[in-house]
Amino acid sequence: MAIEVELKFPLLPGAMTVEQVTDRLEAIGARPMPSRHQNDHYYAHPDRDFAQTDEALRIREDEHRIQLTYKGPLIDEVAKTRRELEIGIDSAEIAAEILESLGFRPVRVVAKQRKPFELSWQGISVKGGDRPGRGPGRLCGARDDQRYRFSPSGTRSLAGPGHQTGARAERTSKLPVPAAGRRDRANLSR
Repeated sequence: MAIEVELKFPLLPGAMTVEQVTDRLEAIGARPMPSRHQNDHYYAHPDRDFAQTDEALRIREDEHRIQLTYKGPLIDEVAKTRRELEIGIDSAEIAAEILESLGFRPVRVVAKQRKPFELSWQGISVKGGDRPGRGPGRLCGARDDQRYRFSPSGTRSLAGPGHQTGARAERTSKLPVPAAGRRDRANLSR
């Protein structure tokens, strides 16, 4: 079973700048990667309220690939730790038509510009990045790309690079709430 373990570090006004965080990450061995644009298309389940089950379903269009992703409920109190199933697909349009034919409803498209990095930290491969344009502040994140089974020591290892920058981790991503209301809000918080 694939497990995603992710921590997010908001960069709020008055705190460290993105440049200072980048300098600190590079000092501990992080390698910057090319910037990329992503569009995430989120869907609501026809019979289950994702706000209650803490799940998400999305189609992600990246510059070089398209993926269908299911994110299960959170299973940890500290990090965003959850089951994640992901598969490459050839067409976002056909995948959307299949989902809608099955009763899934499109909720919102979230556009992201990412500035990723890679880092080997205490025996795990960490991927992270800066997401500009997220309202008040920016967001840096770190995730275990090797999908190891959850363990408290693994979460602490994942938090290490963020702590090295002086940032404080948060568990949720706090994406914007659509006008449709509460039911759709949970579909965006993944």
